[in-house]
Amino acid sequence: MKKNNNTPYKTSQYKDEQFYCPNCGEFLHPADIETVSRCPYCDIVIPRDDHYEDYVLRPVIKMWVERQNKQFPRHG
Repeated sequence: MKKNNNTPYKTSQYKDEQFYCPNCGEFLHPADIETVSRCPYCDIVIPRDDHYEDYVLRPVIKMWVERQNKQFPRHG
């Protein structure tokens, strides 16, 4: 993994659809943090805030919206 040392967000680690550890700056994938509350690289507790929830739920919501759009297409 590539380290991001230029992360300006210490409390809000979500930027441009990417999520970074506030301590080590490592890029975290949803699979890294959706079931474990700690960074797999430096072992600090990841704060559970709105940005965290948005990042973890984004793939589920995106898949649901795509399925709904296919099932109920808009007629304009």
